[in-house]
Amino acid sequence: MSIRLQIFISSLLVVLIPIGFLAWVFRGEMTTRAEEQYEEKVEALLTVIEDDFASRTASIASRLAALKGAIRDDNRFRLAMAGDESERAYLLDYASRAKELMGFDLLQIQDESGRIVSSGHYRNEFDRIERSLPVTLSKVSGGSALVTGRKPSGSFLALAAAERVRLGSSRLFLVGGFRVDGAFLGSLVPDADMAAALLVPGRPVLSGPNCEELIPETARTPPGKNARARGKSRSTANSTASDSPDSTDADSIAAGDSPAASGSDTLTAPIAFTREITIPMISADGKKVNEVRLVVAHDRRQLDAMLHRLGRLLRIAVGLSAACAFLLALWMSARVSRPIRRLAEKAATIDLDRLDAHFESRRRDEVGALSRLLGEMTGRLRASTVRLRDTERRATLGEIARQVNHDLRNGLTPIRNVFRHLVEVARDDPASLPAILDERRGTIDSGLNYLEDLSKSYSRLSTKGGRSPCDLNDVIRDLVGALSGGEVQFICELDGDLPGVRADVTGLRRIVENLVRNGMESLPSGEGSILIRTESGGAEEGEPFVTLSVKDNGCGMDAEKQERIFDHFFTYKEGGTGLGLSIVRRLVTDFEGTIDVKSAPGKGTLFTVTFPAASRPAEEGER
Repeated sequence: MSIRLQIFISSLLVVLIPIGFLAWVFRGEMTTRAEEQYEEKVEALLTVIEDDFASRTASIASRLAALKGAIRDDNRFRLAMAGDESERAYLLDYASRAKELMGFDLLQIQDESGRIVSSGHYRNEFDRIERSLPVTLSKVSGGSALVTGRKPSGSFLALAAAERVRLGSSRLFLVGGFRVDGAFLGSLVPDADMAAALLVPGRPVLSGPNCEELIPETARTPPGKNARARGKSRSTANSTASDSPDSTDADSIAAGDSPAASGSDTLTAPIAFTREITIPMISADGKKVNEVRLVVAHDRRQLDAMLHRLGRLLRIAVGLSAACAFLLALWMSARVSRPIRRLAEKAATIDLDRLDAHFESRRRDEVGALSRLLGEMTGRLRASTVRLRDTERRATLGEIARQVNHDLRNGLTPIRNVFRHLVEVARDDPASLPAILDERRGTIDSGLNYLEDLSKSYSRLSTKGGRSPCDLNDVIRDLVGALSGGEVQFICELDGDLPGVRADVTGLRRIVENLVRNGMESLPSGEGSILIRTESGGAEEGEPFVTLSVKDNGCGMDAEKQERIFDHFFTYKEGGTGLGLSIVRRLVTDFEGTIDVKSAPGKGTLFTVTFPAASRPAEEGER
C-alpha cells in the first residue's frame, strides 16, 4: 500500500469516524428522548382514563344517592314493598322509570334476601335471587366494577356500583351503572390518536375506534380457556407473558370457579405504544372479583415519521460530510505524498554505477531532512564503493589462491604417496622397484593429468569449460586407486549400467575427491571405512539422473554445522581451509545437479549428489 493511499485512508477515517459516531449518538439520543416523551404522554393519558373511571364511579354513586333519597320519600314504593297488591305494577316498573330518569343503563333493586324486586334493564328478573352481587360489589376497592347485566336480547357489560337503602325495618340494595361498549371505550380515550380494547373473560373483545389499526391482533384475540387474570395496573408495551393478565372461559365465570393460571401473548404494536389497565370484574354468580384488561394504545406513526425525517437529514449530513472528507483527504494525500514520490523516483535511479544523483533540498520538514540524509548517504556510498571494489579485488585473488592451493594439494597427494612408496621399496627391496614403478605409473600419470587439467581450468577462470558425457564409475575407480594403501577401507558399490554424466572429468573428480577426503578427515584416528555408491533412476518416471553417495562412519555433525557446511571458509577441523565443500557445491551447481547432506553426531555423514544423466544418443554423438 502506497503512502499516498495510507494518508488518504487515514485522513478519511479521522473525519468519518467522529462524524459517524456523533450522528449515531445524536440519532440514538433523539430517538430515546422522543420515545420517553411519547411514553410520558401515554402515561399521562392513562392517568386521565383512570380519573375518568373515578369520575364515572362518583357519578354512579351520586345518582344512586339521589335515587336512595327518592325511594325514601316515595310512599307508593313503601306500600308496594309492604305487600300492597295494588301497587305491584308500580314496583315492577319503578326501576325502569328510575333508570331513564338517572341516565343508567343498568339498574336493579333487591331486598335484603337478595331477591330482585325491580329491574330497569330486564323486567322479567323480578323475584330472581342474586344475593352475592350487591354485597361483593360494595366491597370492591374503588366502589365500582364490571358486572354482567341481562336483557331479553342477551347479556351486556356495565360499570356498576351498589348503594344500601334502609326503608323502615327492611333494607334494600340499589345496583346501578353504565353500559360498557365500543362507544363507552371511545369516550374514555381523550386523544384522537388513541384506541382502547377491553378483554372480558368469556366474551368477544370490546373495541373502540381505531382499535383494529393500533392495537395488535394478539391483544384483541378473545381470551383463552381457563386463564387467570394476573396483570399489573400498568404494564409496559413489551410485557412478558407471565406479567400479562389473560382471561377465562365464560362457563367458568358463570359457575364462579377460580380460573387456572395460564400465559398470555406479548402485547407489542409496531405502530403504537401499548399499555394496560386492570379493572375489577365480578363473576356471573356475584361471588368472585376477577381482573380484566383494558388495553390502551397511542398512535406512534407521527413519532416514526419524525424519526424517519431525522434519520434522512442525518444521512444527508453524513453523506455531505463524507464527500467533503473524501475531497479533503484526496487533496491532503496528494500534497503530502508528492515530494515523497519525487524523492523516491530520484532514489530509484541510484546504483553502484550511478552515484552522481543530487538530493539538495531547502525544505525544513521531514522530507527535506530525508533528502539531505540521502545526499549524505550517497556521498558515503561513493567513497565506500571505491574501497569495496579494491577489497573485492584483493579478496578474489586471495580466494583464487586458496582454491589453487587446495586443488594442487589434492593433485600432489597421490603422487607424493607413490614416490613415498617407491622410496620405501628402493630401500627395502631394490630388485622389485621396476615392477612397483610400472604398477604405480598409472597413478602418477593420473595425478599429472589432473594437475594439467587443473591448470587449464584456472587459465580460463571465468570461461566455462566444455562438458561431455563422463563415466562417473571410472573417475571413482581412479581416485580410489590413488588413495588406497592406507588404513582407510574403501567400499565401492558401482552400478554397472550407469549412464554418463554431462560434465568435465576434472570437475567431476574434484567433486568426488573433496567428498571422499572430507569423509577421511572425519574418521577418528584416520581409521574407518568410506562407502561410495552410484546408481541411476528416473528413466520411467521422467528425466533420467545419476546419484552419487559418499558415506563415512566418522564423527558426524550437528544441525548447526549442516546448515553452514557449504559456506565459504567455514570449517570445524583444525588446519581446514573451509573451501572443499563450497567448491563441491559450486561445481555441482555448474553441472545442473543438487547436493544434500544427512548427518548426526557420532553416526557419520552421508553426502548425496544427483546429476542429470546424459542420453545415449548424445553420448555417442559426443564420442
